[in-house]
Amino acid sequence: MSVANIRIAHVNIRSLCPKVNEIKSLIEHEKINVLGVTETWLSNFIDDDAVSVPGYDFFRVDRGSRGGGVGAYVQSSLKASKLVLDQSVSQITSELECIWLSVIISGMKIVFGILYRPPNYNNLQASITMIERAMDDIRSKCDEVFLLGDFNINLLKQSNVRERLNDLFETYSFSQIVTKPTRKNSLLDIIVTSNTDLVHSEVIHIDMHNISDHQLTMCELSLQHQRQPYEIKTFRDFRSFNLDAFQADLQTFDWRYLYAVGNVDDKVNILNSNLLQLFDIHAPLITRKISKPKAEWYTECIRKMVKERNARLTKYKRTKRESDWVAYTEMRNLVTDSIRREKREYLKNRME
Repeated sequence: MSVANIRIAHVNIRSLCPKVNEIKSLIEHEKINVLGVTETWLSNFIDDDAVSVPGYDFFRVDRGSRGGGVGAYVQSSLKASKLVLDQSVSQITSELECIWLSVIISGMKIVFGILYRPPNYNNLQASITMIERAMDDIRSKCDEVFLLGDFNINLLKQSNVRERLNDLFETYSFSQIVTKPTRKNSLLDIIVTSNTDLVHSEVIHIDMHNISDHQLTMCELSLQHQRQPYEIKTFRDFRSFNLDAFQADLQTFDWRYLYAVGNVDDKVNILNSNLLQLFDIHAPLITRKISKPKAEWYTECIRKMVKERNARLTKYKRTKRESDWVAYTEMRNLVTDSIRREKREYLKNRME
């Protein structure tokens, strides 16, 4: 087992270039390993060298016009790369600015998303749709996900947009761990995680004084990658099962001997033997290591719905048709609602 303790942080910097020295001092003093920055205000006229920090790799996505922009400083000792998402994500017309990074830490593949949503942008649904499609593409490719950024939604104030954002996080079983104001009396800056067990400190707020009117938010992670205990299980592999081919082979059996035998037990043995021969061909036995025990609320019905949801997503990725995307989202929402319901029932029964 390998263990790594790292610090991740985010700040809305409101123009990075003139504040690079302060950022250098901040990273060094606070020993930050991954720092997300929003509102970088960079353009293609500004080279990476102008905002570089020794010992750190800098990743950026500029707005292309005045303001905005996102970026991240990642300690060079960590293996980091910019993540290229499925084309369906970039096809969404949204003002959400984002960069996705894959970072290997202690053998774990962690995806960091640095996100910024401008305050004067009213189409929240487009931003949510973009994140949904990004998550659908990312979750199967990594161990955990962290989202850092500024959505310009006050999470301390009851509103429809806050509820829609919280619904998004709940859909993917994510947790938003910042609980105190980050700019005046508003909580605008978020740290969202797919696994709160990795967070080994409370969120730290640091006043940025003359650098920004947003506080820096930071937390410490303890990442452990260890081999999970596993069971050896043998089962039939139905992934390539073809019902038509199975039925066709079934028709080729000579069943006259079955009818000729008088003893009922012998009839059963003959029937079982013939069927097992067929299953050995069309759904052979395989042996696998099962390392993740199934959650008790994860019913057979949910398993089948998840399989159907994944099949619809695969179809959409192949066809790129909007109708297939709608079919997928309907099934995804049904799966989400069903999982919530089963979890509630499971917890309720445990408490009774």
